[in-house]
Amino acid sequence: MRNSGLELQSDSIFERRTILSICETAMGGVGRYQASLKALDAHGFDVFVLLPESDVGILPSSSDYFTFKRPGRGLASLYNMIVAMRSARRRCEPDLYFFNSTFALIPLLFARLMGDRTPSVYCAHSWAISNHMPNSIKGRLIRAFEGNLCGLSDLVVNVSNGDAQIAKRFGYRGRHKVIENAVADTDHSKAQDNTIREHHASIRLLFVGRFDHQKGLDLLLLAFARARRRNPKLCLSLIGGPVRNGRVPKLPAGVTHHGWVPPDKLDQHYQSADLLVVPSRWEGLPLVIPEALRNGTPVLVSDRSN
Repeated sequence: MRNSGLELQSDSIFERRTILSICETAMGGVGRYQASLKALDAHGFDVFVLLPESDVGILPSSSDYFTFKRPGRGLASLYNMIVAMRSARRRCEPDLYFFNSTFALIPLLFARLMGDRTPSVYCAHSWAISNHMPNSIKGRLIRAFEGNLCGLSDLVVNVSNGDAQIAKRFGYRGRHKVIENAVADTDHSKAQDNTIREHHASIRLLFVGRFDHQKGLDLLLLAFARARRRNPKLCLSLIGGPVRNGRVPKLPAGVTHHGWVPPDKLDQHYQSADLLVVPSRWEGLPLVIPEALRNGTPVLVSDRSN
């Protein structure tokens, strides 16, 4: 499926270029990257996104996209993604691919095997090896998979110096560049008055992200339940939901689940929170951290992965 109403254009000086961004899933931070890529429209680029049809709502309303069916993480979804990428390539003729996250390496491999030499950028958004024993059998397989296939791209983007150090430590192939996660400044003229934090009776904590093992929500809920027994003024808001075969857990008292919130509404939640909690088991540099900081919201986070 392609969003209607798009016509490729050329401005009066330069020919416009086309980017096709490929996402195995776009819920969470990866989806917000697509919004950032969309901003390139003003700089001579037409940006298309290939993503699961269930994730379209995460994109800005003006986005141009192609979709595929994703029944879950598995071979059927990978097959659908590859078929959809081939169709998207024929229809938008990209000048550049942007591959997002580990499983997108398989369409990249397929493209190269089929002789497609379109320039490409790859971003892991956090190396998969971060959560595994590097010298275990599984760890060695992961290192071989992502460490070799990332080199098929023309440029590998690391979202933090920590991710770049991991790639260097394990000899990952390719030309690597660090572009630390950042977010655009918020419009403070429309921002909510942060003094509401000082006058509210409760202590408001916030979690933003996927309800998956990586993000550590299970750890947060256990800690919150114990802490609230000692301090009933604590409350916790959850923004997000399950993505990778997860489910919404049973929530203790004092926890409110808001589901996925449109990007233009997120700042309101950051502004009304006293603290953002990031209990992730492993990360590169999640976008929620700079998003909270731009709203003046403190962040509680580990300085390393487990």
